[in-house]
Amino acid sequence: SDQEAFLDGTLSGIQTITNNEEFTATFTGLEENTIYNVFVRGYGANDVAGPLGTIKIKTRSPLPDAGAEIQFVAEKSAAFSITTQLTYYKYVFALGKPGDKKAFEDGILEGIEEQEEISRYTATYFDLEADTDYVFYLMAYDRQSNLPTETIEIPIHTAPPGTVPA
Repeated sequence: SDQEAFLDGTLSGIQTITNNEEFTATFTGLEENTIYNVFVRGYGANDVAGPLGTIKIKTRSPLPDAGAEIQFVAEKSAAFSITTQLTYYKYVFALGKPGDKKAFEDGILEGIEEQEEISRYTATYFDLEADTDYVFYLMAYDRQSNLPTETIEIPIHTAPPGTVPA
């Protein structure tokens, strides 16, 4: 059994932590809608084994796309329509420059907005620089797990001065 393989050290994917720090395990390649057992065992002084802990987890189906589409891009303005899904309850977004993804994900990018329980939303930005690259960043938060999607990035380039009618 998997439990026996864990106890004798032959189960594939065993991870050993040798300090008392908090640890987050990430498992990849799992099948969707499948129940897995995660085995945990702590060791005390003189390597005395504590009781075996088992945590049951169930994977789920892939989440639907949480996205946005460009409504318009002009010389000094742009708008994006956020595509909402019932799976998500919160949307976090911002317009930044290329390379701002980490600042967005860390929540420190200037101009981050948050909308909850929306059925439709258009984010409009004014006073942009003409002939400039921007990126619309978006994360949606799953209603069940409260975890965000991967960051969605939509690059745009504003029109050069005088090329778009006022």
